[in-house]
Amino acid sequence: MVIFLCVLGALAALNQMPPNPKSYSPEFAKHPITTLMHVVPGLLFMVLGPIQFMPKVRRKFPRIHRLSGYVFALSCVPIGISAIVITNWFPTGGIGEQISMTLFALAFLYYAYRGVYHIRQRQVIQHRACMLRVFAIGLAVAVFRVVMAVTYLGFGIGGLQYLDFKLTASFVVTWLVAEWWIKRTKITQKSKQMKPLRNYELLNDEL
Repeated sequence: MVIFLCVLGALAALNQMPPNPKSYSPEFAKHPITTLMHVVPGLLFMVLGPIQFMPKVRRKFPRIHRLSGYVFALSCVPIGISAIVITNWFPTGGIGEQISMTLFALAFLYYAYRGVYHIRQRQVIQHRACMLRVFAIGLAVAVFRVVMAVTYLGFGIGGLQYLDFKLTASFVVTWLVAEWWIKRTKITQKSKQMKPLRNYELLNDEL
């Protein structure tokens, strides 16, 4: 499911590349620089995201994991900032979309920063939790498109109808799933903490 959502998110990013008159919103074509600032790092986010959570990559290629991890984290900065700019300067929905996108973009940036901070402090478990939240919030963009398709095919509700509600629901659901997964794996992580292992060994054994 995660791979499917990442592929969908990557395709959505490619579809928004200006100039594209058939883009999700015609406003994107009118603001190509801001759009590129959002979709190019967004494409990196969708491609690198699954790799960051693959145990075999971390175990066999730790340097690649660290390098791609920093690229992944750095890509979050233009994604979050441009999301705030887009939703407040040329929104596709109403005030609900503006509030939702702004709050979740701020949370996205905050957890990306905390994720980098924790790993630099060798706090692997806290780092993992923060990056799972970042990844979940980013995947909400793809979940939103699934929700739009399902509601259109199942209920005939398409276009921008109820867009604010669908967008907010997508963010909330993906975040709750991330929190559930963090809590579900918390006991395992605690048990590992009690063992005399180094942080890089904890990192390699995750998931």
